[in-house]
Amino acid sequence: LRGVSSVIATNMEASLAVPTATSVRQVPAKLLEVNRKVINGYRERSGESKISFTHLIGYAIVRAIADAVP
Repeated sequence: LRGVSSVIATNMEASLAVPTATSVRQVPAKLLEVNRKVINGYRERSGESKISFTHLIGYAIVRAIADAVP
């Protein structure tokens, strides 16, 4: 490999040595499940696609950051 391909391969190889941080928490999610069901019911009647838990959690993270950063 030469040029850009070589740099990409080198960086990919180096990234394998970087440890990843994971965190596991148990939190109650009943309200999240209920809200998702209500939202998806409305979206289904409106002809829109469903939302996932990932969508809801991602939205919550973005809102929390927006509220925390002036």
